[in-house]
Amino acid sequence: MSTYLLYIFLVVETFPQHIQATCLGIIEFISQIGKFLAPFTVTIAEGINISPILLGGFLMILFMLIPIMPVKETLVKKKEEED
Repeated sequence: MSTYLLYIFLVVETFPQHIQATCLGIIEFISQIGKFLAPFTVTIAEGINISPILLGGFLMILFMLIPIMPVKETLVKKKEEED
């Protein structure tokens, strides 16, 4: 069984249908923005003489790190400090 099928199975079994539909809509919206910006990214990369794949990879890493920036680190906190 592929990882993607396992992921889909877990999502379908874990969340109610209205939450699934909302999340799918958000993902589609974000992907449409990416489709719109991709040609501009390639043009910018070629303009500054770097590989478009390198710039795309950098942007992916950047957009993966942005959502976890506000997350607080709790591994070394003691139980009393969590309140």
